[in-house]
Amino acid sequence: DFLTREVGLDGTRMTVSVFREDDEAYDLWHKTMGIPASRVVRFDEKDNFWSMGATGPCGPCSEILYDQGEGVGCGRPGCAVGCDCDRFLEIWNLVFMQYNQDESGTRTPLPKPSIDTGMGLERLAGVAQGVTSNYDTDLFRPILDGISRQCGVPVGKSPALDAAMRVVADHARATAFLIADGIVPSNEGRGYVLRRIMRRALRHGKKLGFDGPFLHKVAGTVVEEFREAYPGLAQSASFVDTVAFQEERRFLETLDAGLRMVEEEFSRMSGSAKVFPGEVAFRLYDTYGFPADLTADLCRERGVTLDSAGFEKEMEKQRAQSRVSWKGGEIGAQDAVAGELSRAGISVDFVGYERMESDARVVAIFRRGARVASAVSGEEAELVTDVTPFYGESGGQAGDTGDVQGEGFPLRVQDTRRMSADQVIHRVKV
Repeated sequence: DFLTREVGLDGTRMTVSVFREDDEAYDLWHKTMGIPASRVVRFDEKDNFWSMGATGPCGPCSEILYDQGEGVGCGRPGCAVGCDCDRFLEIWNLVFMQYNQDESGTRTPLPKPSIDTGMGLERLAGVAQGVTSNYDTDLFRPILDGISRQCGVPVGKSPALDAAMRVVADHARATAFLIADGIVPSNEGRGYVLRRIMRRALRHGKKLGFDGPFLHKVAGTVVEEFREAYPGLAQSASFVDTVAFQEERRFLETLDAGLRMVEEEFSRMSGSAKVFPGEVAFRLYDTYGFPADLTADLCRERGVTLDSAGFEKEMEKQRAQSRVSWKGGEIGAQDAVAGELSRAGISVDFVGYERMESDARVVAIFRRGARVASAVSGEEAELVTDVTPFYGESGGQAGDTGDVQGEGFPLRVQDTRRMSADQVIHRVKV
């Protein structure tokens, strides 16, 4: 009823599938709902039995499939539901979660069976709007048009440029929603997922001719398009813009140099067995902030295999090494600083995504890993404040430099290092 009455889909173009042995589901569709037997099909476990994996909850499922027409399919006379072509599109799936499967494959009934329903919003929008690509729906078209206006490349100019636009549109949408939910780019957890998404979008932006920051503007288009349905997104518009701009500004400073390094490595390859060295991929990550999956994308486009094992080996070596102090100081100085901050319960509030300057209070001073009461003119020291707008070096991104103005004493921040999620240290010259 929802699909035919509310969404307005043509019921005669829909077919439902059920698990071959599930007579109850068959009867509900055919006898209770009145769907002709010709549009209720039975499939085996491969197609109509869902599980989480080798173990866990599982059960038979029933799918609703929509016929997009002969023009979308394979063109074979025998094309029907179950064909591997795109003609019959799954738009809904009902999983009758009634078993738990153990490692031996034995299935036992769940004490509380349930129905797990999944509906593809973008697929449904495409079917309802009569288009065969999610990117042609009104969910994406305004974003793509905005990108086209920004870069001056019309949609449809070439498959390669269209693919780049679609990556940017999809990733800008994810960027806007993630930042609005309070996630900011970092090298840990959800923040690193966001950073990887943004950096992949920036790399595809290069294909479209973008040289400077642009992703924050695309994210702004996302906010405008979705603000009515997602009021929280509109309320976070300024925050989304600032965070996105700051992140892309930092990465764009190293992106060109990293891409040149990749091209140089490609030019050195010869023969059919082309493997991109893991140690070079790690250097790209450590020096230029290239996530491994970004380097893997570049390799795939050139028919090159990334030595992932070599990359992981270099990463593990880095994790195993003790941190060293800045610019040639003694081994372990940074560990000593981090340990002292943790023992003292000192944390730093990073506000660099909201503003470029802030008032702050000095909470600790260090020299060569040891906490000191003060530093005199001409000395270098590590300064810790309760609040900072300075971005700390992390994952190949250079730390911010700048100035600190105290009461009668100016300090030059030569470098900034992020020790952990809430520990930021400024290297200063007194």
